[in-house]
Amino acid sequence: MDSKNTLLLLIVSLSCLILNTHAATGARPHVSLRKRTPQIALLNLCKNTTKPSLCAKTILPKMDFTVHFSHYKALEIAIVAAQNQTMKTSDRIATLIVNPSTPKNIVGDLKVCKEQYRNMLDAIKESLTVVAGSKNAVEASYKFSGFMASRATCEDGKVSPIESDVKLSYDLGSVVLDIMAAIKERNLRRVARRFGSLIAPVTPSTAVKPADPCYNVIGTCSH
Repeated sequence: MDSKNTLLLLIVSLSCLILNTHAATGARPHVSLRKRTPQIALLNLCKNTTKPSLCAKTILPKMDFTVHFSHYKALEIAIVAAQNQTMKTSDRIATLIVNPSTPKNIVGDLKVCKEQYRNMLDAIKESLTVVAGSKNAVEASYKFSGFMASRATCEDGKVSPIESDVKLSYDLGSVVLDIMAAIKERNLRRVARRFGSLIAPVTPSTAVKPADPCYNVIGTCSH
């Protein structure tokens, strides 16, 4: 499926999700694809992630579209979703370790995963604190990088009983990192616009004239 069809499918899916969300709350649905609404702002954010459909379906039900769209609120929702999935996977790992029917040859890998998932949950908690507090995407992405590093260590073991859970944790983590990257890029553009307007262009009157033989000469100078 090409990118145009993928985007169209995402728009349709998002619209349906919005309608279902408003129907459940009794609110009047408001969906416009021609002007920048909070819903479309979310679509624009999600469409550039590695998992646009997962991004939209994860964030949409938790967003309050009666207020101005917040990138950091969307990021916070995505992090919480990754946290919940990671906790679920961690609990499944712990259950499998003590289950007598679990093949002995993967118990060791599961124990490694259990330790790594503990580190992942710590990384998520730290990044969530930053996002909810100082709203610093740079610091939050630094904290969250520990999540991806620990996840990779467990994934390398390819433990089949938790493979689907691990993949979902990874996909949600990827969405989180993509949103963090989008926020950082957005902040850089804002800084560039702000400081770019303060830089005065060089005019001919202030330009250096290297052809002048007396330029930068102290004392008497003759041509």
